[in-house]
Amino acid sequence: MIDVFDRTIIDYYIGLNCKALDACNVLKNTIRKRGLVPGMKIPVIRTDNGPQFTTKIFAETCEKLNIEHERLY
Repeated sequence: MIDVFDRTIIDYYIGLNCKALDACNVLKNTIRKRGLVPGMKIPVIRTDNGPQFTTKIFAETCEKLNIEHERLY
């Protein structure tokens, strides 16, 4: 996960493949590492249309965390 404002790498996943649960865990770790808590304005995340980002579980995780998810087309 890269912060598009200052280009810092906040969190990442290394593996042979990346599933939706892996992407959700990286997202949750990113929120935690940035010190964002419920009630705070959570930044927008922007992803490509990779299969891990178009799943129901990823959408539900974003909704649960009150995150706006933008996808590049």
